[in-house]
Amino acid sequence: MPVPQTKSASDATLERLHELKDRLTECLVDAEDIRARIAEARDANAWPDLGPAARLFVDYNDRRRAR
Repeated sequence: MPVPQTKSASDATLERLHELKDRLTECLVDAEDIRARIAEARDANAWPDLGPAARLFVDYNDRRRAR
């Protein structure tokens, strides 16, 4: 059987829940900003695919040795 609550107790609980929801929303917005900055920094620091360039040097060296 549920414990009866007074109107002021339920109002205080509801108010606290709204405060927590607002704080959580702020934290989620901050986390999204941080995630976006990290993703942007990672993309800016991405190295190009050097495989094709490396193959050019290998092919060039192989052709020089074959002479």
